[in-house]
Amino acid sequence: MQKTIKIENVSFNLAATGAVLCLYKQQFGVEYYDDFLRITAINTNISATDTQKAALSLEIGYRLIWSMAKAADPSVSDPDVWIDEFEDFPLTELMPIAMELLGKSFEQVIMNGTAGGEKLTSENLIACCLSCGLNMQDVNSLSIGFLLNSINEYIRIKSGGKSKTGTKRKATQADFDRF
Repeated sequence: MQKTIKIENVSFNLAATGAVLCLYKQQFGVEYYDDFLRITAINTNISATDTQKAALSLEIGYRLIWSMAKAADPSVSDPDVWIDEFEDFPLTELMPIAMELLGKSFEQVIMNGTAGGEKLTSENLIACCLSCGLNMQDVNSLSIGFLLNSINEYIRIKSGGKSKTGTKRKATQADFDRF
């Protein structure tokens, strides 16, 4: 899932693929999920100043936008160089777009109730994808939601067709015929 953005005379794409999580972790040394939790924690902290809250939100927001741009176009330069390409970087206008893309990417997983209780890290996403026979090109091009649904379906098939609740599926006529 991608969206083209135009700021001043510069156009770029934002992508909501598995690569976003990997690029974020590689470039900034922390999982996006952990940074997202930091924003949540500081916004509920009464003693944190508005300046501290805004600074952290801007930093993490910019990191996310850069990661999404880099996922869409590997030729995007390092974060500090990339932001200098813009006279005025409208982060507050870009964040709703980025969040909408990410939300759509996760939407089906959340709607189907297949999101697990464990934290999604770049490492476990890649390990699961590779175990299921997907490759890094798949991780870089497919939405996070699609990847997670594919992993869930692979696990369901490998576990003998058990349902999401863990109960066995009902035998079909084809099953009886094969027996």
